[in-house]
Amino acid sequence: MANVTSGNPIKIDTATTTWAQLSLPNNFALDIRRIFWENPTSIGDTIQFTDADGLILFEAICEASSGSAGNSQVFYFQPREQVWTKNQGWFPKTITSGKVWIDFVYA
Repeated sequence: MANVTSGNPIKIDTATTTWAQLSLPNNFALDIRRIFWENPTSIGDTIQFTDADGLILFEAICEASSGSAGNSQVFYFQPREQVWTKNQGWFPKTITSGKVWIDFVYA
């Protein structure tokens, strides 16, 4: 699966090096509600979203092996706690395994 950024949730399985490489359909700010990391492969695998300045906006580390209970991880955010914008230049810097689903509303 390639990154699918035209809907909600956004589905990402490939890291990029810039915001522009995500090919988002518009420039709206995203109020992140939930991040679901589906099927990371191994303990220690990571996902990391950063901004253009290198500030880490979100990261997670896999704590269970593939096929184990608790392998997929869900992270919930209260409204307005995570707002990602084009001006920040956010992008998925690291996705060592699995797929990341980002549920959002437009901020």
